[in-house]
Amino acid sequence: MKNKLLVLVAMTLLMVGCGETFDASTDNLIRVSYNGILKTLEGEDKEQFIRQYQLYTEPYELPVDPNDPGIDFAQNDIESLHGLSYSEVINKVVEHEEYLDKIGREKDLATLKMLHEIYLDNRENIMLSMKDLPVTLEPMSAKFLGTLAIKAELHNATEHTIKDFSLSISVVQRSTGEQVYSTTIYADLNEDPMPPGYSYM
Repeated sequence: MKNKLLVLVAMTLLMVGCGETFDASTDNLIRVSYNGILKTLEGEDKEQFIRQYQLYTEPYELPVDPNDPGIDFAQNDIESLHGLSYSEVINKVVEHEEYLDKIGREKDLATLKMLHEIYLDNRENIMLSMKDLPVTLEPMSAKFLGTLAIKAELHNATEHTIKDFSLSISVVQRSTGEQVYSTTIYADLNEDPMPPGYSYM
């Protein structure tokens, strides 16, 4: 009787050892397998697995395909874990999180490159457009605070709407070449932008 009992106990232990694999054949067995993995973990490892398992089962955005500008989503099938040992399941969800982090870094890098290109283009456009922003200066007959006023007119001959600009003015004495006055005027036009073809006085 004892021998039969020992054999049954040994067979039960063997079955338990062989049964530590993820079974995704039914929703109930998925829950049993998931809880079985949780029982093998403690503390931070357990909390990390719960988070990573949730990430594994959620939809995620695939890397941008240059040939297909649309947003493409993917989702892992839970059946992909079927038959894996508990440790393999843990490793698989870890690898998936690392993959998502890599996608995120690549996306951030692509965004930075795009912003840098926009910056370079805009800087080039601004530098070129300075040649197309003629400023005319002429004295005004009226007195302004006891000094002779000067009318400055900026004409927007570019293809861009101007929302702000700064104008540096330097007055040099012709006979000596000495700079007798200089100032920079900043104009904020955000509330009333200057479209192409318009002038600011």
